[in-house]
Amino acid sequence: MLVDLLNQIHDAIQHHHGTEATRSIVIKLEEYTRVHFAVEESLMRILHYPHYEPHKKEHDKLIKQLDELREKLETGKPQSVSNWLIFSKSG
Repeated sequence: MLVDLLNQIHDAIQHHHGTEATRSIVIKLEEYTRVHFAVEESLMRILHYPHYEPHKKEHDKLIKQLDELREKLETGKPQSVSNWLIFSKSG
């Protein structure tokens, strides 16, 4: 689901579907990611996962990057968004 949403964002930018269409997909990505991370973190806590804290920090970092991605879209910097997607896919 996460990769599919990233691909949708990339396609929207490449095919110039407009900021609002791309923003809508980014919002879906943010919502899905937050729910996914919350469920995963709950399971890690319940199961006493020993690396919970570093993993949670990675989740927080990704959420921050998504917030920054949405802000770039809202300020009209789609090229920056496209670069972020390329970096994210290879990173």
